Amino acid sequence: MKTLLSTLFVLVITWSLGLQAFAQAPTITSTLSQTENVKAGELVTFTVSLTQGNIANNTAVKGRISLLGDNVATRRQLVNLQYQQAEGEEWQSLSLNEAGVVEFGAENGFPLEARTFNFRARFNLEGSYNLQMAVVPAAGGDALASVNQSITISQMLEPTINSTLDVISAGESKIRSGEDVLFRVFVEAHDRAGDAVNVRFRFTNANQHDNVSLVSYNFTSDTEFEKEELTALGGGVWLYGPEGGSELEDFNQLFSINLSEAGTYNYVVELLRTDGNVLAAVNESIEVLAGATIASTLNNRQNTMPDTETDFSVTTTMGAWAASTNVRYKFSFDPAQAENVSLQYAQGTEFVALTLDENGVAYIGEAAGMPFTASTTNMKVTFAEAGVYNYTIELINPANNNLAVARSAERVLVGVSDAEPTIASTLHNKADVVKDTEVEFMVNTTRGAIAENTPVRLQFTLATPDQAENIALMADQDGNGEFEALAFENGVAYFGAAEGFMLADASMNFKVTFNAPGTYNYTLALVPAAGGEALATATESVVVGGVAGIKDKFVQNVILVYPTVSNGAVSVELGRLRNAQIVIQDMLGRTVASVDNANVTARIETDKLSKGTYFVRVVSGSEMAMSRFIVK
Repeated sequence: MKTLLSTLFVLVITWSLGLQAFAQAPTITSTLSQTENVKAGELVTFTVSLTQGNIANNTAVKGRISLLGDNVATRRQLVNLQYQQAEGEEWQSLSLNEAGVVEFGAENGFPLEARTFNFRARFNLEGSYNLQMAVVPAAGGDALASVNQSITISQMLEPTINSTLDVISAGESKIRSGEDVLFRVFVEAHDRAGDAVNVRFRFTNANQHDNVSLVSYNFTSDTEFEKEELTALGGGVWLYGPEGGSELEDFNQLFSINLSEAGTYNYVVELLRTDGNVLAAVNESIEVLAGATIASTLNNRQNTMPDTETDFSVTTTMGAWAASTNVRYKFSFDPAQAENVSLQYAQGTEFVALTLDENGVAYIGEAAGMPFTASTTNMKVTFAEAGVYNYTIELINPANNNLAVARSAERVLVGVSDAEPTIASTLHNKADVVKDTEVEFMVNTTRGAIAENTPVRLQFTLATPDQAENIALMADQDGNGEFEALAFENGVAYFGAAEGFMLADASMNFKVTFNAPGTYNYTLALVPAAGGEALATATESVVVGGVAGIKDKFVQNVILVYPTVSNGAVSVELGRLRNAQIVIQDMLGRTVASVDNANVTARIETDKLSKGTYFVRVVSGSEMAMSRFIVK
C-alpha cells in the first residue's frame, strides 16, 4: 500500500511539473485564419504575435513562415508577403524560397518577448493556402513554438470597360471629321469596387494625335451639364477623372470626341488604377469620313480698323453630309468683347443684324435649322475698340443636341499689328559704367499682338550666375520713385509680384551698382506669370570699368518732356542745357527725328510717328540726359 501511494505521488508531481512547463512555453499566434471573403490579388492584413514563456531573457530568435502542401516551388510565387519590424516603420518584402520558407526579423535575430508584427499579403490565385508560422532560435535549431494557419482565396472578378464609340451605326450617323460625336463609356466595378481609378484613352497612331479632341459631359441636373476638356498627357493619351482618381463603382460617362481629319483611328480605353495598374481595357477602332468645313475670310486679317465696317464671307463645304441634314451657323466671341462687335449677314439683297447675347453667341438660321448646302455667306462686321478678337464659327446640328458639324477657331487683329512683344533695356552696351557707381536705366516693353490683361513678370538671368554677388539691382516696383532691391537666386532675379503685372507698351525704371569690373552678360525675358515659355527675350551685355575716366555723365532731372502720352506733339524743356542736340529714337534704336542747336524749349511733332514708346536723348557738350514719351 505504501509503495502504491509513493508511486501515485511521483506521477502527480511529474504531471504537475509537466503542465507547468507547458503553460510557460513560448507561443506564436496569428489572425490570418480569421480573414474571410478574400479575393485573388486582394491585399490582406493580419498580425503575428509572440510570447516569451519560460525562455531566458534576451534570447535571440527569428520568425519563420513556411508554405505547406504540394507544388510548393510553384505556388510560392503566388504569395507576396510584407511585414513591419515595428508599428509605423516601412514595410519590408519577404520572398519564399524554393522550399516555400522565409524568415523575418533582423539578421542576428531579435530578443524573444511579447510582441506583435503587422503583416500584409496578396495571394494571386484562388484556392486554399496553408502556412506554418514558427519562432526559431537565431542560431539555428528546432522551433520554440509554431502554429498552422489556413486561408481560402476566391476568384477575383475583375472590372470591365467598354465604349459605344466603335458601334456607331453606318449611314447618317457615321462619324465625320470635324463633327462632335457623343458616346458613352460603361464600367462595371465587380470586385475592384473602391479602388482609386481614372479612365484613360490612348490613340496608337502618332500622326493622328493632334487630330483628337475629347470632352466629358458632367450633368449638374437632369437637363443641365458642364463640359470639361480631358487632361491631355501627350503622346496621344487623355485622362478622365480627378487627380488621384475617384473610387471605382459601376458607372457610365458621357463624352464627345472631335476628329479633325478623315481616316481610321485605333485606340484603347482603359480603367487605370492610380498605382499604374490597368484593371480593364478594350481595343477599339473607328472609321472617320471626310466631314464638312467652315471658314471665314476675316480670319487673321490685320488691316481691320476700329469703328470701320468690314466686309467678309463665310464658306462651307458638305463633305460626307447629306443635304437632308439641317444646320445653323453659330458665332462665339469672348463675352467680355461682345459689346464691341456688330455683325450683319446678307439675306437676299439686304443685310440683317446679328446680336451677340450675354455669352457672346449669335446664330444664323431658325432653331430647327436650315437645309445643309455648300455655300458662301456674305457678312459685315464693325469693331468698336482695337484689340485681338478670338472667335469661333460653327455649323451645328439641331437634330443632334446642337453638336458641331464643323468648327473653325479664328481671330482678327483690329487696330493692332501682329508683331511679337519686345523687351530691351538702356543698360545694354551703356558706355562708361564703372564699379561702385550707381547707374540708372530703363527696361522697355511692347505688347505686340499679345492679348490685353496678360500678366507677366520681368526676368533677369545672368550668363555667369556667380557674378550675382557683385550686383546690387533695384527697381521702382510701383512707379512712385521708390526703389526696392531685387534679389538674385542662382543668377536669376524677377521684377513684379508673383501674380505678375499686365503686359503693355511701357518703361520701367531700375538702378544697378556693380562691385567688380568685368563684362556682364545677361538675358532679359518677359515670362507669363502663370508659367510657360518666355513671350520675348533680349540678350544684352554691359562692360564695367575699374575707375571713372573723363567725366561724361547723365545729367538727372535737367530736362522735361510733356505730355508723356503724345496727342500730336511733345515739348522738350532743356533747363540749363544750351545749344543742345535732341535725338528721338524708337524701341529699335532708329532715329526718327532730331533737332540741332536747341535752347530752352523745343517742339517735336509726333502725328506722323507710329504707335509705341520713343526715347528722347539730349546732348550738350559733355552732358547728356534722357527721357521718353508714348504715341498712342
